[in-house]
Amino acid sequence: MPNTDPEVDFLYNKLSIPYGRARYIVQVISERQLRELNERSLDQLKIALKKAIAEGTGKSEAKIQITPRAGKILGFVIKQLQESTGHRYVFEQKSSPLPGINTYILSPQEVTPILDAVMKFKS
Repeated sequence: MPNTDPEVDFLYNKLSIPYGRARYIVQVISERQLRELNERSLDQLKIALKKAIAEGTGKSEAKIQITPRAGKILGFVIKQLQESTGHRYVFEQKSSPLPGINTYILSPQEVTPILDAVMKFKS
């Protein structure tokens, strides 16, 4: 079967699970893994924002280092905040020397409302 998922092929060929059921099993497992990854990314974002608040006293910018997936959540939450409040939140993404990590620069005054919105966010 060309262009099939290796996990589906394994279940189908090695374990003799019907092909449709094998596809369904792989889909359910993939969705569960994605949900867990999103939850971990959301937790990582919360921790990074709390750390920025704790370290941000008197600084001109707040830096957080998070994964690109957590960065997508940050961008989505900021977009929702802008739409609901009319306030323009500014954040800048910079690459990091660490693989799989991006640095985001936020205004220290905006970190608390962003964290509040993230705490209410459901992945």
